[in-house]
Amino acid sequence: MTCPIAALDQQLTSSSDLSRLLLDHLPQGLYLVDQERRIQSWNTAAERMTGYFRDEVIGKCCGDGILEHVDEEGGQLCGERCPLLFAARTGAECRADVYMHHKDGHRVPVQVLGTPIKDATGELIGMAETFSDNTAKVELLERARELERMALIDSLTGIGNRRYSEQVIRESIDNLHRNGTPFGLVMADIDHFKALNDSHGHEAGDAVLKMVGATMEKNLRSFDFAGRWGGEEFIVVVHTAVRLETERVAKRLLKMVERSFLQRGEERLKVTISAGVTQARPADTRESLYQRADQLLYEAKAAGRDRYVSDLGVGGGRHAA
Repeated sequence: MTCPIAALDQQLTSSSDLSRLLLDHLPQGLYLVDQERRIQSWNTAAERMTGYFRDEVIGKCCGDGILEHVDEEGGQLCGERCPLLFAARTGAECRADVYMHHKDGHRVPVQVLGTPIKDATGELIGMAETFSDNTAKVELLERARELERMALIDSLTGIGNRRYSEQVIRESIDNLHRNGTPFGLVMADIDHFKALNDSHGHEAGDAVLKMVGATMEKNLRSFDFAGRWGGEEFIVVVHTAVRLETERVAKRLLKMVERSFLQRGEERLKVTISAGVTQARPADTRESLYQRADQLLYEAKAAGRDRYVSDLGVGGGRHAA
């Protein structure tokens, strides 16, 4: 006996070529399935978008090595999360952004719409799925993510920029206020940077900025943060840090920068940094934290450079290294 959904497809296509012509001129892929999700109809757009011809899929289940939809994390949707199954169970349309398997093996981003099909008595006789190419939307989202990334990354050094640095500090302060999670702040500045630019040129100055930024980023724990604050100034956020850990980080970064160099012909170009080191306090705002770290950095500069000044010593006194 012919199943109702197959009869529906025959009714759409056998009475005249017009119905088939209309289905095949839809810009969206369309296929009809019975209650067991066996494919009964497959239009031309479905052939073009999937690489599968009608005679390859009619009578098969769409999940049997054909479309096998997955989500953006690669999770399978052909089981309990199938849009068609949802439409069958609820009697409502189900729209989803999925990644469809193409006959050539690759994944195609599509937006699908699962729709229940009922007979004149209201009984479910099958489901229809339409799908449209979502590549442009996915590319737009990826471009938006890239633009967001570009907006947060310093174009010269490749580490976080001022905006990103302020965002990290804001989130760290919020976490301190809500959960009591401590963090330290190191504000550092390249010593005698103007003189280096004047004597070696801006190209050398840019190379030094890249070197210092990379040295800082690569000598931190994975969950700490280094950013370029502006000009030749950098900041480091030391997460979940006790006081001694923040000082250890500052001391290590000073040494690592001091040991770094650029080979320019016969000359090794080397720099040092000075830093102010402090710990966020429960009453701190972003402004009070910045100002304290900046004052400590100024003291390190005034004390001779190539050192850090910290307010984390015993009794809260100044500590220079």
